[in-house]
Amino acid sequence: MRAGGGPCGGLKDRKNETTSNLRCDVEWNGEFKDGLRRRAPRPSDRTPRSRLATAICMYALRREMSKARLEAFSDGVIAVAITLLALDLTVPEPGHGDLLTQLGNHWPQFAAYAVSFFTIGIIWVNHHARVSLIAVVDRTLLFINLVLLLFVVLIPFVTATMATYLTSGAEDSHIAMAVYAVVLEGMALSFTAMFEWSLREGRTHIVVPLEQRHRERLRTSIGALVYAAVFVVAFVSAPLSLALAGFTAIYYIFAPVPQGAAGPELQELGPGPP
Repeated sequence: MRAGGGPCGGLKDRKNETTSNLRCDVEWNGEFKDGLRRRAPRPSDRTPRSRLATAICMYALRREMSKARLEAFSDGVIAVAITLLALDLTVPEPGHGDLLTQLGNHWPQFAAYAVSFFTIGIIWVNHHARVSLIAVVDRTLLFINLVLLLFVVLIPFVTATMATYLTSGAEDSHIAMAVYAVVLEGMALSFTAMFEWSLREGRTHIVVPLEQRHRERLRTSIGALVYAAVFVVAFVSAPLSLALAGFTAIYYIFAPVPQGAAGPELQELGPGPP
């Protein structure tokens, strides 16, 4: 091991310029364009030192994944999605009747907007609460979060579609409402997957004891079960299905956020390694 560096190396000075890039301790050959020599990377020679260096570098890369970046990216996507909902709130220009009548005729758009607005708002609140409990971020969590955001971004589209066909009375109204329910179901299942990921020891600041996990799974699955019911009811009555989705949003407004599941009997993890 070279002096002044570990298996992943340290800061190097080149032509009096300091670089903060963390470099793994590998073999190099060849030249820089400016004439400085280096050695090109080659496969590990499978010596204990080489395997240790690779393992430490990969461990460092995993630990560099920032929870702040996950939260910032998610907040941005959710903010855009909730803003797009308002773009479909329109009324005809003058000449199509009095304004009050037109507003009344467009009640499906306003009802769908209200349900979806609070649904996305609750997603943001619960996402913030869930992520605040997370101690480490890995690739699996990042992709689970991406799937969640995939469904969040679809909510404005399915909201506009559902509002357009909600009172048509034809089969299209049932299909539009069913598609809306499918997106909400996908969002709920993504939250469930995030919860399941968090159960592994060391991933969160709070440990859920084994004897309490079944209860917590049921609590986390309420949304998925209700949105499955919303999907079924959509083929009976589209307005009734929307009302059920609205009641679900109201329930989650007053329901405790994920921290509430961490009662006093749950164990807090001590500080992790530096």
